[in-house]
Amino acid sequence: MSADTRFWWLNTLPWALYAVLNLSLAMIAFPARQPVLLLLVICIGLPLLLYFISAGIRHLVRRRDWLKGTLWRVALRLLVLVVAGACLAQLVLHLLLRALVALGWVVLPASPSGAGMQWVYLVNTGIILGMWVLAWAGITALQQARHSAMAQLRAEAERERHANQVLRARLNPHFVFNALNNLRGLIAEDPDRARDMVGRLSNTLRHALEHTRGEQVSLAEELALVRDYLAVEAVHYEQRLQVDWQMDEAALPLLLPAMSLQLLVENAVRHGIAQTAGGGVLSIRAQRGPGGILQLEVRNPGQLQRSVKDPAGGLGHGVGLAYLHKAGALVLSQQQEQVVARLEVVQ
Repeated sequence: MSADTRFWWLNTLPWALYAVLNLSLAMIAFPARQPVLLLLVICIGLPLLLYFISAGIRHLVRRRDWLKGTLWRVALRLLVLVVAGACLAQLVLHLLLRALVALGWVVLPASPSGAGMQWVYLVNTGIILGMWVLAWAGITALQQARHSAMAQLRAEAERERHANQVLRARLNPHFVFNALNNLRGLIAEDPDRARDMVGRLSNTLRHALEHTRGEQVSLAEELALVRDYLAVEAVHYEQRLQVDWQMDEAALPLLLPAMSLQLLVENAVRHGIAQTAGGGVLSIRAQRGPGGILQLEVRNPGQLQRSVKDPAGGLGHGVGLAYLHKAGALVLSQQQEQVVARLEVVQ
């Protein structure tokens, strides 16, 4: 059942109860004194009019999105709709009664107060319609709050999914396989270096397991992970991997999503150094920019792959691009024979 169909059925209930209440009060107040047709027109016709008017108010508010804005602006819009709806209901009811009188079907009783009673009827209709609008707006606001909470939960689930993608990338079989293979060779040739490599590999994998939810870490902490990762890769690539560090001391305390710089560096190694004959220089730069923004830049030799589209619509390569775009403003570009990745993280 659609939302509109469900509304029409549910909206029948309050106005049907209002009609029954009107009839009950009329029979108690005017027993056998008023024509049945007149009582039916007033006691049932008015609720029926309000049934359709309330549906029209709902349609107009939803179409123009009038529940958004400041509280006073929303209240003013709804008040205007209630007054207009009450006036319309009384006008249609008045015209209907005049038509029945003209046909001779009913006779309106004389009213000593005349126009004063018309205002009483109008205010009463406005109060009833206003109660309905208030109830509907409150229920709709609660539903919107619930939908907003659900959207937030879905966004958190999406972030968790990206975090899991990052974890899988950190534990990719090629990196682990190469590291273990190189470690096996080092054990016999250089035991001291083998022990150092075991420690760095352990640190890299430990960080991958600990930081899987996108929490914030300082640049100094992230650099410790990157240095361990590059030390392990240096055993595999040897002289093909040269690292140029350009670190601004003022940037070290700044925060960034865990493993975001490591992702940039891993992409540079896997898709730049590994794919370039003779390797090259991997340049890593970090500085504190205007307004305290953390500015990261990673350069590597190679060509920006044109077969992979990143989530922002640009061209990119490597793993975890979606995670990096969520981490900050990521820009990938080709500068001559170098691929440049820039990431800005607002504090």
